[in-house]
Amino acid sequence: MEHIKPVLKKQIEKYQEGLRATYTTIIHQAREELGLSLIEYSVADIIHHLSGAPKSRALGGWCYASKKTLGDDLGLSKRTIERAINKLIDLGLLKKDPDTKYLTTTELWYEKIEIYKARILKRGQTSRT
Repeated sequence: MEHIKPVLKKQIEKYQEGLRATYTTIIHQAREELGLSLIEYSVADIIHHLSGAPKSRALGGWCYASKKTLGDDLGLSKRTIERAINKLIDLGLLKKDPDTKYLTTTELWYEKIEIYKARILKRGQTSRT
């Protein structure tokens, strides 16, 4: 960014500060097998990623983002987030700490989604060699 004018550089830095690093890679076959909507899958996925963030790991691997924050990140209402969380808990894909109300994904999520992702990535690397 050395070649960029200082005023423009400052505008770019300010813009980048406001960016949220939220995205979801959806494994549709696994999503369908679990009976999840796109919204429910996205809510579980963001909770999974946030519970692995450095500050969250210091708290024992819990996502401490509020339902409003999750909704803002995903462009959904707080109520939609609440419904998704309740279904995910009922399905055994999320668990909630009874004291703090923090959330994390369960071993079932890991088995059904994360291991599936790893197999897909491994298969992609193998086919390239």
